[in-house]
Amino acid sequence: MSSSVCYQGFYSKVFVDSDSLVVVYTDIATGGDLPPIRIPVAAVAAIRLYVPTALKLGQLRLFVGVVPVATDQLSTNAATRDPLTVTFDKKAVGDFTALATWLDQSIAYNQSVGTDPTGVPVDLPSTEDTDTARSELETVSTRLAVEKILGPGVREAVHAACVHTGSLFGWKQSLQAFANALTSDEVVELWLPGRFAGGAAILGLTTSRVLIVRSDLDRTKIDAVLRTPQLRAEWIERWNTGLIKIADPTRELKVSGLDKAGGRLFASHVIASPRPAAATEHGSSERDGTDPYTALARLGDLHDAGVLTDTEFEDAKSVLLRKL
Repeated sequence: MSSSVCYQGFYSKVFVDSDSLVVVYTDIATGGDLPPIRIPVAAVAAIRLYVPTALKLGQLRLFVGVVPVATDQLSTNAATRDPLTVTFDKKAVGDFTALATWLDQSIAYNQSVGTDPTGVPVDLPSTEDTDTARSELETVSTRLAVEKILGPGVREAVHAACVHTGSLFGWKQSLQAFANALTSDEVVELWLPGRFAGGAAILGLTTSRVLIVRSDLDRTKIDAVLRTPQLRAEWIERWNTGLIKIADPTRELKVSGLDKAGGRLFASHVIASPRPAAATEHGSSERDGTDPYTALARLGDLHDAGVLTDTEFEDAKSVLLRKL
């Protein structure tokens, strides 16, 4: 088979040269390509080809080193996350059948000349490496989406503070209204899109307050709660999203439809002391905030209750310890 041949799979591509396969997966959420995976053909001990059906994508499974006992077809969800499985639709059946035939011939040849696939190194990415790559793609994708909505002139903090990992489709007006609602001395720490009062809204945390901004058509609704020692945040996890309750002694506000990782992080930061902002026109150079020791205790409570993961707890704790 000649070099530079490309087989287009479902959110994936397989490039073939004389002695290797290079598999490039595309992140479904962002449309960006993950780092390529190079697999020497000599390391492939067996393959299995499953043609697509009306309900399931086709699969080309590669087995490196040794032939496993079980070679069943994977679920679609598992297949799209397996670095040794390429999925494809009905339009690509002919191409992947030809690729499978060539691989079977290559495996037979390597066996005939005594090539041991267990002795050929293959550098496969770990789940952690793949998740990191996806996270980096999501960060870039979200930043580009924010810049497209607000323009390159928007303050840097609005770009940097987004903790959402997904599309911003439907939140354009609310995001614009959120940026416009910020005061000149206000620093954005975190923000993410959610649902409030029946519509798309932006939930934001600044150095002085929690902002909930909902804008649609010709109406904009802004709710704000000052960051005082009495402020409380409760994170409630649902099946694939979550809900956060923001409360002070006078009222409680609920924002739903939040990204799980972003929502947990937001809840943990609400109870932390806000960073000092610039002096206001009234001459004040400090904001009211929770004592770091109190905040540490409350972080521990959230961690013990399972609201914060070990990593999120350690990150938030590090922020507070630097303030002591």
